[in-house]
Amino acid sequence: MQSPPDGEPGDAGNSSFSLGSMSGTWVLDKKRGEPSMRGYLETMGVTAIAIEAHEKAELDHETYHTIDWQNQNFKIKKLSRVTDLELDLKLGIEHSQNLPDNRVKTILATSENPTQSIKIVSRLPTMNGMASVVDTKTLQRDGSGTLILVQTLVITNERSGATNTTTRYFLPHQGEISRASTAK
Repeated sequence: MQSPPDGEPGDAGNSSFSLGSMSGTWVLDKKRGEPSMRGYLETMGVTAIAIEAHEKAELDHETYHTIDWQNQNFKIKKLSRVTDLELDLKLGIEHSQNLPDNRVKTILATSENPTQSIKIVSRLPTMNGMASVVDTKTLQRDGSGTLILVQTLVITNERSGATNTTTRYFLPHQGEISRASTAK
């Protein structure tokens, strides 16, 4: 079986899979898929001006996902100009996050192929009521053999039934993450 080229996320000693592991740092590929979060944010009820600010920030600055997958534990740190979020999940165990105003977000992560794919199902309050989000991340190779992380986000507004699917692609990232690129 083919293993990932040296230096790519996924090359950390997991030779039993041709794709390796999604552990590592990934940067949003703004040239593939739908890098804009517009439809997702609209479904949440975010204002037009806030969506425009979000799009400008993602256009002008990089978005990083750093993943650390150890056994049944999945950690992801999402860094961009608009978010600095860290999740530490155990597969199959529902987690709750307390949000301002006594609101609660629930998160459940599962995987049929640990280290190569994950499905994170969340239920959270938004400006338009409760929403369910299915965030699927899958490790793949594109037509040229480049290792990529494909993220598919499906959000559904539970009250209106409105739904949006956004597909984003991430490439392996080498080197430091610039502090100017992050929300903090």
